[in-house]
Amino acid sequence: MFHSNSLTISAKRCVLSLVLFSFIFLLWTTIRKLELRSPTGHWLISSFDRGPSPTPRPPHELKPFTDIFKSGKIYPISAYYEPNRRAVRIFFLKHINTQPEIFCSLSLSSLLGLVVLNTSRLRTRSRDGSPFQFEALRDFREQYRGYVAYCDLPPYISTNVGDYSLFIQLHMKEASETVELRVQTGRLGLNSDEPKHRISMCISPWFNTNSFGPEFIVEYIELHRRMGATQFVIYLTEEPHPNVKRVLDAYIADGPPSIDGDNRLFEIKLLSWILPIESPFNATWYFAQILCFNDCLHRIGSNSKYILFADLDEVLVPDRSLPARYGPLPTWNDVIDKAEESPWYKSFPTMCFSSYYFPPPTGNNSEEKSMFDRVNATVETYPERKKCMVRPSDVEEVDVHWPKRPPDFRSSEDLATIFHYRICLRDNFDLCSPDTRYAPNHRLAAYRNLTSTATSLQLSIL
Repeated sequence: MFHSNSLTISAKRCVLSLVLFSFIFLLWTTIRKLELRSPTGHWLISSFDRGPSPTPRPPHELKPFTDIFKSGKIYPISAYYEPNRRAVRIFFLKHINTQPEIFCSLSLSSLLGLVVLNTSRLRTRSRDGSPFQFEALRDFREQYRGYVAYCDLPPYISTNVGDYSLFIQLHMKEASETVELRVQTGRLGLNSDEPKHRISMCISPWFNTNSFGPEFIVEYIELHRRMGATQFVIYLTEEPHPNVKRVLDAYIADGPPSIDGDNRLFEIKLLSWILPIESPFNATWYFAQILCFNDCLHRIGSNSKYILFADLDEVLVPDRSLPARYGPLPTWNDVIDKAEESPWYKSFPTMCFSSYYFPPPTGNNSEEKSMFDRVNATVETYPERKKCMVRPSDVEEVDVHWPKRPPDFRSSEDLATIFHYRICLRDNFDLCSPDTRYAPNHRLAAYRNLTSTATSLQLSIL
C-alpha cells in the first residue's frame, strides 16, 4: 500500500514538474521574442501582419461608439501603420464644425489576447506635426467628410517579426471611454516581396443594391476577371438585396468558375460601410466616397501592385492597338505592360483614363440585364470625369477623379478609356450640351464571348 501511494505521489510530482517547466519555457521564449526591456532607449518588438491585411471590424461592428464621440460628431474608421513616418494613420468621418482634441495610446497583444504593453497617452497630430489637427481628404459642402490624423509610435516599439498585434485606443479626455482599432499593415508592406495581386479594384460605396440584377453583377465580375483584376474590394452601404447577396455569397463560398483550365487567383472582399450617422447619403458626398477610396488604398496597397478605382457602372476598355499578350484581346495587363515599357512610367505613378458616356435608351424603362446592351455612346471623351489606376507604393492619397499625393498623373487615353454607363455629365455634374454627338460604339462587344461561358456557369449555381 505504501509503495503504491509513493508511486502515485511521484507521478503527480512528475506531471506538475513538466507543467511548470513548460510554462517557464513558454514564458522565456515569449520574453526572448519580445525582447521586452525598459522604454528608455531600448526596443520592444511588435508585429504587423506580413500578408494581406486581415479584414478589420467595419464601422458598425466596432465597439459601440461612446457618447463622447457621438456628441463630438467624430467617428474613427480605420488605422494603418506607415513605416516611412513611424506613425499610425487614422481615418475619421467627422463633422465639418467640430474640432475635438483626440488622444491616442497603443497596446500590444499576443495571439491569445494578452496585453503585454500599453503606451502612455499621446496627442494625435496633422501631417505637419500640429497637435490635435485634422486634414480633410477633400473639401466638399457636405456636413460630414473624411479626415486624417496621425499617432506617432514611441521609439521603443520596433516592427520586427513577432506573433503580436498592435491596437490603437482613441479618446478625448483622460480616463474617458475609448474606441479601439486594430492597426493594419497599410499600403507600404514591411517586406519587398512581389505583391500578391498585380491588379486590384476598389469599388465605390454600393448603395441601392436592388438596382442591379444577378445577371449584370455576374457579367461585371467575369468581364473584369478577364480584363486582369484578381481582387475586388466592395464597400456595402446597406444589407445587400437578397438577389445580390446570393451572387456575392456564391463567389466568396465557392470562388469563380474555372474556364479552360484558368485557375488564377481571385478574391472578393466585402466590407460594411454602414456609416454611423443619420441620413448618410445626404450628410456625405456619395457615402463618403473619397474616404472609402483612401481607406481601400491603404487597406490593400501592400498586396497590390496596381489599384483601379471604379464604379459598378464603369468598365476600363483597353485600346485595340495594344498587342494582346494574355489572350485573344487586349487586357489591363497589356495596358500595364505598355506603360512599364514607356519612358514616362517612373515619373507618373498614376494613369488616368477619360470617359465615353453610354446613356440609357430613351423611352425604355425595362430592366437592362447586360452592360453589352448599350452601344450608343458619346463621340468624344470627357477627361473631367476620368478614373485612375495607381501604384500604391508611390501614391498615398487619392480623389475620385485624380491622385492627390502626389498630384502628378498621365492622361492615358492612348492606352485605354472608361466606358461609363450613365447620362453624359460635365464637371460639377452639369448635363452635357443638347447638341452632344452620339454614335454606335461596339468596342466592348468583342469581350462578350470571353465572358459568356463563365457567366452562364456562375448563374447556373445560384
